[in-house]
Amino acid sequence: MAQGPVFLLQAEDRSVDAGTGGSFSILMANDQPLGAFSLGLQHEDWLEVSEIDRGEAVEALLGGLGPSFWFAEITDNGAAAGMSGVVILMLGSDSTGVLDTISVGVNHQLAEIEFAVPNAAPGDTTALDFVSTLLPIAGSAMGPIDIVMVADDGSEYSPPEAAGVLLLGGLVTVEIPRILDLQCQVSDDCGCEVTLSWTNAYSYDSIDIYENGEWVTTLTDQGSGLPASWVTMMTPNDDEDEQESEFVLIGVSNGQESHPVDCEVGCADHDTQEPVENLECERDSDQLLVEVEWDLEGEEGQYSTIQIFVDGIQVAEVDAGTEAAYIAYDPKFESITVGVLAFNGCGNATSMVECFVPLTESYKRGDVTNNGSFSLEDPVYFLFWVYLLYPDIDCYDAADADDDGVLDLADPVYMLMHLFLQGAPPLPPAVECGHDPTDDGLLCEDSMLCP
Repeated sequence: MAQGPVFLLQAEDRSVDAGTGGSFSILMANDQPLGAFSLGLQHEDWLEVSEIDRGEAVEALLGGLGPSFWFAEITDNGAAAGMSGVVILMLGSDSTGVLDTISVGVNHQLAEIEFAVPNAAPGDTTALDFVSTLLPIAGSAMGPIDIVMVADDGSEYSPPEAAGVLLLGGLVTVEIPRILDLQCQVSDDCGCEVTLSWTNAYSYDSIDIYENGEWVTTLTDQGSGLPASWVTMMTPNDDEDEQESEFVLIGVSNGQESHPVDCEVGCADHDTQEPVENLECERDSDQLLVEVEWDLEGEEGQYSTIQIFVDGIQVAEVDAGTEAAYIAYDPKFESITVGVLAFNGCGNATSMVECFVPLTESYKRGDVTNNGSFSLEDPVYFLFWVYLLYPDIDCYDAADADDDGVLDLADPVYMLMHLFLQGAPPLPPAVECGHDPTDDGLLCEDSMLCP
């Protein structure tokens, strides 16, 4: 005795928006090959079937040619009041009688039925029931179409007498039409303003809007009709360079919700507060220039311009794509402070980043030989430099023992007086490395043992 059904027929469930349409399949699971079948399916007549197509399992018969006999008809003959339906008959043979079968398996698609619900209201439902009462043509001599499944050995199975057929009806549910043509566009990069626009496909009572899964607002008719657009500022997220949001809209009518529709939008943060990074300043004494370099992190358009300052005074302005500049300096100054200020894509200033640039070397006064100490060698070298054309002194400030801004015979004499006659020591900086406290025009190109 056979255990369980040999054939299982199922009509798929479907949900469709009011005023639209869709399709559902008639599926089969079988543990014996199927060579032929007939069936009827009944539904409420507000569901209007427009086409009955052969399913994939039927199309695949006979090497993809399909069966020679396929009969499908829309009919209300034999249906209950207010009902309609379809009948389908199939024989899996070719014109010469060679039989092909649908092999053992599950989810075999026997038919695809397309339909519309032009007059249905949200909340309407209709069962999809397998029946054996429908006639393809009124008064047909052949009588109602039975549900019959024919195995490859010719055995016929027909409910309810046969235990070999199980029927699972389906359900079509009509829902509130979803919102149409939803679009999300960045309308202002500064602050990431977004404009949502859509088409209201139904007379909704309200529209709920969500951003990234969180409820944001509910739109209602304020006297001029239900809105079809909305402007908002995107909620900031953890990404410093770009904000991303998913917006979801749901129409609501009589407490029922439509299917959600969504759109995604990304916005570069043009109002960034991030300043320049990795600022470096390097002095070029030969050309009396300071090379200034920096990095800008972020997307194109996040910055509009870069301003460069020296000791608090703007001296240059460059395009945002520039990441280096050369600043001339006056050698009479011992140091400058260079500031780089980036303006973001919205024209707002970020914070200034600065670097300190010494324009002369620190030194020890009296260390003419640049060896880190003050001794007899230093005044002697000075004299040899003046009178015997010794190599040039690296640090003129170090040789200016009396700090009068002039290199002359008074400087070695000053040093010798200190070394041998208890004269005053060279003026600061002498004991510790330092910069010249006097604006005298003398330069210190190199001081090897001072930073």
